Amino acid sequence: MASCIAVKGARTVRSMSQKTARSGDVQSVQRALELLELVARAGEIGVSELAREAGLAVSTTHSLVRTLARRHYLIGVGGRYRVGPAATVLSSAWDPTGSLGSIVAPIMDDLSARAGHASTATVLVGRDARIIGFAPAPGPVTATTGGLRWSDPLGLATGRLLVACAHEAEWEAILDRSQDTEPSWSRRRWLNELRAIQRSGIALKTSRDRRGVSGLAVPVWSRGDIVVASIGCFAPTFLLSDLTNEQTVDALWDASIALSRELGCDEPPLPRPREALVTPRANVS
Repeated sequence: MASCIAVKGARTVRSMSQKTARSGDVQSVQRALELLELVARAGEIGVSELAREAGLAVSTTHSLVRTLARRHYLIGVGGRYRVGPAATVLSSAWDPTGSLGSIVAPIMDDLSARAGHASTATVLVGRDARIIGFAPAPGPVTATTGGLRWSDPLGLATGRLLVACAHEAEWEAILDRSQDTEPSWSRRRWLNELRAIQRSGIALKTSRDRRGVSGLAVPVWSRGDIVVASIGCFAPTFLLSDLTNEQTVDALWDASIALSRELGCDEPPLPRPREALVTPRANVS
């Protein structure tokens, strides 16, 4: 596992370095940030290994790492480095609700127009799902979000995807307070469903009531392949076949790619899902 991550990191850094030369960014700043990202991906890493992954000289890497450590963005113990408290302070100051709202609005409008369904963008704040973007369906029939904040994220397709892809350590705690969402589901079935969402990158939430609302969701990644949000389409359940067709899946995935690129992820870490991945896993509730 570690070697796979290292190879990917090296390939990513070389690509970013080439882009830096073209864009005219300050090279030393770009290199320092690249090193910080590599340390974060590795968890813990030595200077020689870090230099090899970054494609830099050991002396250059050591100087940059030493500077980052003096500013407490890295912590060095026994010649190996981890992300430090200064980086944690920066990440904790990021507010996805405020930061992403203006970015997702035009993408949601385009998504609804192309898919023909209402669309939404969702983030997790603590263990609550919070809707930060919404666009109605273009036709006469649409669905509503039912509120902007959900204490049970598993009640939304977008929230379900976020729990699966970004909060595995809290699955048990979230399931403990979500017993009313799918009352007939066992704990084992829930865990299997969350793992399936992780593998495929797509979540489907349906309703037994044809007048109820069904939703389909995919992740949005930031730099480092971190899932920071989810976007989805939703519609009355009597339109389920339209919601899960290839046109909707493609529109969702293209919107995810566009938004992910805005956040620094140039290539999704999962392949584009197909309609065949969706329909058999319909979670009729």
